[in-house]
Amino acid sequence: MQTWKTEREENAVSLSELNGYYHAQLQLQDLANKLNELDTKKGKYLTG
Repeated sequence: MQTWKTEREENAVSLSELNGYYHAQLQLQDLANKLNELDTKKGKYLTG
């Protein structure tokens, strides 16, 4: 029988995957900032 700690470690996301997620979020934020700069209605480019 596995302990909760062993099970948690086996199901954890790898550091490489976390890094990829982090960099993807940075790119999305950069794109959002660029879209907002182009938009006359700041912050509403995608929402209305």
